[in-house]
Amino acid sequence: MRFIRDFTGRVFERTGSKTMIYTNPNWWNPCTGRNDDFGDHYLFISSYTDALRGLPAGWDRWTLWQYANHGKLPGDQNVFNGNAAELRSLAANPAGPLPRPVVGDWDGNGTMTPGLVSAEGDTWRWRLSNSLDGTGDPALDFTYGDVAKAPIVGDWDGNGTYTPGTVDAEGKRRDFYLVNAFRSGPADIHTGFGDVADVPVVGDWDGNGTFTPGAVAGGGRLHKWKLTNSFAKPQTDLAFEYGDSGKTPVVGDWDGNRTFTAGTVDMDGERHDFYLTNASTGGPVQVRVGFAAVYTIPLVGDWNGDRTFTPGAIDASGDAGYVWQLSNTLTGTADVTFTYGGTPAAAPAGVAASPAPTASPAPSSSPAATTAPAARP
Repeated sequence: MRFIRDFTGRVFERTGSKTMIYTNPNWWNPCTGRNDDFGDHYLFISSYTDALRGLPAGWDRWTLWQYANHGKLPGDQNVFNGNAAELRSLAANPAGPLPRPVVGDWDGNGTMTPGLVSAEGDTWRWRLSNSLDGTGDPALDFTYGDVAKAPIVGDWDGNGTYTPGTVDAEGKRRDFYLVNAFRSGPADIHTGFGDVADVPVVGDWDGNGTFTPGAVAGGGRLHKWKLTNSFAKPQTDLAFEYGDSGKTPVVGDWDGNRTFTAGTVDMDGERHDFYLTNASTGGPVQVRVGFAAVYTIPLVGDWNGDRTFTPGAIDASGDAGYVWQLSNTLTGTADVTFTYGGTPAAAPAGVAASPAPTASPAPSSSPAATTAPAARP
């Protein structure tokens, strides 16, 4: 992983452009330990199939798809995920990371709603909505965070409102840069927790209303979870093993008791299967639910304010942009559908387009936390 990080970093440093990475899940996931740090790079995926059935860990969108090695055109058969104008734009200015969907309770009413985080120069632009009908909110359009770091969201001060943060993938630990408002500028909280190779997660692990960091390590048969209940000099308060390391970790409150616990979601087969537990000590799967086609972006959240997290998914494969499908139960049925954010995708003639991705509500590390007005998010 150090070679990939150093190489892509040097390319960006010397050219100002993000590297396009050519891979597929069969190589990337086992060979990098399902590392999800490179989802802001363009993905050139190789998959000789009629429809994509999963993306490598870290990506929720592909840019180029090699769907055959011979055909009507000479040599490999490739398709661009967009229209001609977008292809010209990418060729002219390939610098920015790809947009990231996020979900959170932006107004503290108990219901989670959508958002989209897009690169704007060196900074993330956040466009959030307080409704489940695809309507944006001009008051929730702002910039925050260094695009070299991944966007995350959570309730950092326990006031019931989710606000932005970023987490880096450099050095020896994960550094979290968190803000308690919808604004640009310096972080309110800077803390480090977990190894840089771990998958970062955030959640309310003790039910006190405040989100704190966690780290999930792969490498063995099961994921190894480390969670902390503090920002100040965080120590590991909960440590356990849970979930097939071949699946992507997710977190949420699956039983409405105000405490976040572990889960995983798979990225293969015909649909996303969620494997959830209500225990904070690992153990067996307690809830299993299948929801949405595997080429969609899986999500979890409380969509109706009943305090229980349930599945969701974003379909980015059609002409409408990002189509959100949300379920209010753990039975696998979509209750709410709307369009918010994104750009249309394109597919080769006769081939079904199907960008698919990583999970994280959360929307995916152990020294001292400090208030850090000078820290760059």
